[in-house]
Formats: sequence, structure tokens, C-alpha cells
Amino acid sequence: MPWLRTCLLLALLAACREPAAPAAAADAASQADALADTLADTGADAAPDPADAATAPGPGPAGTWHLAVAGQRLTVDIRPLGAGWRAGLGYEPGGIQQYTTDTTWDPATGALSIALADARLAATVADGVLSGRWCPGNSPSGMICPYAMTGWNQTTLDAASPSRVYDLLLDGTWRARLRLTGTTGTFKIDASLTDGVADEGLQYDIAIAPGQDGKLDFAVPMPEGTWHCAGTLQGRKLSGTLQRPGMADAPWTGERAEVLSYGLAPRTDRQAWQQATRRQLQRLMMAGNPAPLTMQITRSKTDLPPQPSVNLSKHRDDDAASQPQAYRLSELTFAATLADPWGGPPLQRTAHAWLATPTTPQPPGGHPAVLALNGHYGSASNTMDPASDDYWYGDALARRGYVVLALDVGHRPLQDRSALYTDMVTGDDASLGNALHPAIRRTDADSDWEEEGERVWDAQRALDYLAALPGVDAQRLSVTGLSMGGELATWVGALDPRVAATVAAGFSPDLGVLQHKPDNHPCWRWQRGDLREYVDISDIEALIAPRRLVVETGLNDASFSMHQPPFAADKQVLRRARVAYGAEVARVRHFLHDGEHAWRTGLAAKGMATPLLEAPTQADPLGWQSDGQTQVLGQTLLDVLSGP
Repeated sequence: MPWLRTCLLLALLAACREPAAPAAAADAASQADALADTLADTGADAAPDPADAATAPGPGPAGTWHLAVAGQRLTVDIRPLGAGWRAGLGYEPGGIQQYTTDTTWDPATGALSIALADARLAATVADGVLSGRWCPGNSPSGMICPYAMTGWNQTTLDAASPSRVYDLLLDGTWRARLRLTGTTGTFKIDASLTDGVADEGLQYDIAIAPGQDGKLDFAVPMPEGTWHCAGTLQGRKLSGTLQRPGMADAPWTGERAEVLSYGLAPRTDRQAWQQATRRQLQRLMMAGNPAPLTMQITRSKTDLPPQPSVNLSKHRDDDAASQPQAYRLSELTFAATLADPWGGPPLQRTAHAWLATPTTPQPPGGHPAVLALNGHYGSASNTMDPASDDYWYGDALARRGYVVLALDVGHRPLQDRSALYTDMVTGDDASLGNALHPAIRRTDADSDWEEEGERVWDAQRALDYLAALPGVDAQRLSVTGLSMGGELATWVGALDPRVAATVAAGFSPDLGVLQHKPDNHPCWRWQRGDLREYVDISDIEALIAPRRLVVETGLNDASFSMHQPPFAADKQVLRRARVAYGAEVARVRHFLHDGEHAWRTGLAAKGMATPLLEAPTQADPLGWQSDGQTQVLGQTLLDVLSGP
């Protein structure tokens, strides 16, 4: 099948594929041939499925899996067969092409192995998702399998939740996202093929007509008149017909997305969903979040004075001049080793940080502590710089009696992410210690980790250190950051329940829009799969509930949206996240300040400004999204951080 081989080769060169290290395997063309031949050569002569009769899903890996490997989509059907397992595999969109009983599953470790006629699949399963490697039959003996692989089990995940999300393409023009929970849903156009995110629309609440046999019908009350969509679901794909006023019927297609979504309605199993979702994301992002084998923390400099408090940034709103810099600084290096899941020598990871320790008397129970995270082109040193225009918040919190650990957040070397982006060749701020962050990987293979997973792991080790420091109240750990730092703060708050309060400034975007906005930095993306296939930012925020969450958005911050006003998408995202908070919704705040891409305390304004409208009203079901009216609470960011 030459066309299959060509498609695979093109996919290997596409933007979301992480290149292997130079010594990892053969060149892309020969790898593409190997995987394509594995599937193509078995298609014509594949034997009938020996288990065509319906078999009830068994424990462990049983069900229909959708895998992403080397830019291709594969379907794997696993069923119990006697005392073992039988697996069928095929290239999407075709059917199952070959079957094998050479399938093993270890429930103690989650290890899954499937041996085919000319290939091998080795993965670890966690709660209906997997990550691992695909090895063509011609891979050199002893070499790690060259293809990274991720996937999800439709049978398992569909049984766990009634919520469904679909990425849509309507009339070959409009990119949209459809979210459903039961018979209620939302619909939003993210972009168009002609004008991109300039065509981002508002979010519509819609009703879903119950369907049988995979049928799906819904209507959207668009300004030009109602759009009617009728479609049929097959596997993870949708297709149907769009009817628009005065227009000929047009096709539309879709595919599953956000398969781990919290959904649009409150759940009685919130804690169970959170625990499972953390395990699933840790499997997909960070090789299961292993504990370090060893951890060495070195203080290279100690008891240093704060950076000079001159030329205070005009962007600060924390009344810094009235607060002395009553703290001392130490420079830290974290050096860890991790086990190689494929049996090689231990893997290495290092991180760099600055620690601010108050010189004021210790309060009862200890000082509160904050993990401060920089954004693009910044550094841990910047967050402790009183004159920094963007990242001054480490200094601000240290002045207020917090133990502050400022951790360098940055990017991998070029060889580990060149398929996604090619800037920052020396790091974000190498002169101040934030140079490149080598990926967690063997020397002869690409990484099993996503870049964001490595950042989260670094942050968790920093939290380990903070929580164990003498004089720190381990029950009052917070995390904060701006931009990329706000992104990481959200992930850390979501995946580490030790965090009592999360403050994410300048980051709560609609990923459906962000994906198509060309001037945004793509380092948020995954290389081994598609983040948007699993979650949206609202789901990450839902993992924080019921702990405290503050999302800061500038009324004039157009970083993630060209829509006017640009904050509408943030309001949409937070509306979905609030569902997870339920009766504890007062613990999540949307600080809608009058600035742009900035971190604020609300002190100068005597409190944080929050939207007057956070959800639709009966009189105006759409206007809440674009309404910029705010009310000033008698509560600053510092009040939130110090609260229960």
C-alpha cells in the first residue's frame, strides 16, 4: 500500500512528532516503511476474527483502544479469551486487519504486551489510558522501540462518564467544539479555515435530541438563523449533514476529544474522577510520575541579601515601598536520578531555584510558603527582582512573610522539541541561570515524557523541599505564576493535592482557539499525542476543586484570543470549571483586572475585581461572555492566599 507508506512518512515529519535522538533508530523514511508494511502486508490475508461472538468486556485492558503512534491512528480491540487475551489491530479508518493471542497483561504493574506477526506493542495501562512504544519487526535487537505511543480505551472511559466532546469541521470551513452531558450541551466555533481565529465565536448552550444507534441531533441558534446538525457516530468519528438557513445541505465531520472531561454537570464521584484523572494524566505526560531514585539538593550560595529595591516596576500594585525586604536568599540546585522503565541506566534531571527565607519572627504553625514560577524569557531570579516588569511576584510575597521558592521554568534543547518549535536555542534567560532543561530520556531514544510533565515533576520536587523545610507550614503551600508560569501553576495545583491555593495569571485559554492562533508559543502542546484529545484547561482547573483557585485575566489581554473582548474565552473556561466546585464555588475566583498580560494582587484597588456576570441569564443567554463589568471584592489576592 504505497499510499499508506506515504501518509505515514508525511505524518512523521509533521509538527507534533518528536524526533528521536540522532542515534535512536534508522531515518524517518525507513521507519515509516517499517510501520506501514506491518499493517499493509497483513490486511489482505488477515484471518477471520476467532472471537466474532460478542464477549463481555473483562477486567484490565479489555475494550476498544484508539492509539496514536508515529502520526498514525490505530484501533486495537482486546478481549479476554480463556485464561488469556486476544487482540485485534488495524489502521484507522479501516477495520481490524490482524489478530493475535500473543497478548499479556500484568495487573500488578499495568504492563501490556501485544506481539504481532511483524511488530510488538509494549505499554503501561492506567485507568483506561496507556503510553508506551511500538516496535516494528525489523528494529535492531536490544534497541528501545522507536515509536512513542499513547491511547485511550473507549469502552472503559465511556462506561465511566456520560459526557462526550467532539472536534467538528462543518461545511469544510468551520472548526467547532461540541460538548455534551446527557441532553444538554455547548457549541462554539473556534476558528475557520479561511480566517483562522479571527472567526472565533461565542459559546451557545444547546439541547441534544436523544438518538438511537449512535445517532446525534442538535440545533444551534446562530445569528443568521438556526443551524441543524444530524449525524452518526462510528468509533471515535462522527459524520452528518448540516442545514443552514438559505443554504444547501452540507457535510460535517467530527472526532472524539476531551475523553477525560469532567463534563457540564455536577458529579457525585468528583473525588474518584480526580484521582483517576490524575493517574491518567501522569501516565500520559510523565511516565507515571515516578519517585526519584536519588535527590541531591545543593545550596551553592546562602544568606544573600535581596536584590536591590530600586526602580520598582511601575506595574506593581502591591504597595512594595511600604514593605521592607525582610528576607534572605539562597541559590539551590536539584539533581535527581530516575529509573529507566526500559531497563537502562538511571535517567538524570536537574533544576535550578532561588529560596527566599523571611527574617521576621516565625508565626504559630510556621510561615506560609509559595512556589513561584516564571513565564517565557524569564527566570527564577526575575521573580525575586523588585524591578522586573512581569515576574516581580516572588519579591512581593517574600516581603509579606512568605517562604518563596522560585523555580526556573524553561524549555528543552532543540533536538528534543524541534518538531514543535525552534526558538529559545540557549534557554529563556541563561545569563540568570535559566538555561535549557535537558529532557528526561536515554541517550539512544526520544523521551517518554511530555515537556509539561517534566516541568510538573520539577515543581513537585520543589514542593517536597518546601514542605519539609523547618519553619514552614506545610498546610499552607501555594503555587503561582504568570503566562507559562500560570500554565504550570495550574497543572501543579491540579496534579498535586498538597497545594492549598493556586494562582494562575495570564493563563486560562480555550485550547480549541489556542491551537489555531499562530502567534502563540506552542510549548504547551504534547509531542506523543494531542492534549486536546484528553482534556481542556477547564478540566485541569476542575482537578483543583475544592481547593482555592484564582485565575487572573486582563480586560485587555489578547494573548490567547482575537475575539472582542478577548476575555470571553476565559469566562467560558471558568464557567465549566466552576461546575466541579459545586457548593464550594466561592473558592474559585476570576480576577478580571484592568491590565493586560500581568500578575496583580488587587491591593491598590482595595480588592480583586470579579465579573458581575459569570453565567447566562434568561434575558441574555450570550451577553455574559462579552460583559466586562466587574465588582470589587473586599478581598485581595493576599487574603485568598492566607484564607482557610
